Amino acid sequence: MVPSPVVALNRAVAVSMAHGAAVGLGLLDFLDLEASREDYLPYHVGRADMFRRLGRTVDSRDAYRSARELARNDTLCAFIERKIQELG
Repeated sequence: MVPSPVVALNRAVAVSMAHGAAVGLGLLDFLDLEASREDYLPYHVGRADMFRRLGRTVDSRDAYRSARELARNDTLCAFIERKIQELG
């Protein structure tokens, strides 16, 4: 396994599942993504899910909206839109 920003992102998501969303969010804060965080859709989706699991609905909705703006196909846009609607 070669360390990379994508591996680190995947690790943060896995750690959030095993040890809690707050721990995963903490790891996301230290990611050094080659592309700007603002331009990396999986980063926003991961954050949105962790915020959702913490009950931080507004933050989750905002992160999903950032992801939706980056989505490049209708299926992904629809999936993210459903996630936003589920948050109310």
